Amino acid sequence: MAERNRRGGVAVEFAIIVPVMAWIILGVWHFSHSYLAYTRLQWAVREGARYAALSTYVEGSEATFINAVQDVVCCGSQGCDCASNPVVQGLTKAQVDVVVSKPGAYYRPTSVLVRINSFSMNLPYSPLNLVNKPQVRYPFIGLYAAFPPQ
Repeated sequence: MAERNRRGGVAVEFAIIVPVMAWIILGVWHFSHSYLAYTRLQWAVREGARYAALSTYVEGSEATFINAVQDVVCCGSQGCDCASNPVVQGLTKAQVDVVVSKPGAYYRPTSVLVRINSFSMNLPYSPLNLVNKPQVRYPFIGLYAAFPPQ
């Protein structure tokens, strides 16, 4: 009779422990997935800022410069399609901010700031909204053309 009660006790312990362990394992998996996505965003922003700091800046064509940097951040290379191959699922070019710091018109840029703005990571319980994170500022050391080639 005592052995029969032990088997019932093991079943009760198992029934209590399994949901708790499943909850912990899913939590670890979810945290790891979110951390991986944020790490990919950090890498993409760092590579975009590096590309911007080393590129040629032509006065009067800032939109072209910013578009090229957004391509690098969004999908890893210049001229790629961000909609079909983003670095992180859900990232668009509109969420990539590029700020070129210049002391005035027709001056060489001093630094380039690249950041992700209003990106939402979909978590099971609530979305995690990233505002101006991650962001990287590098000094501009690329070439500068004050007047575009004719």
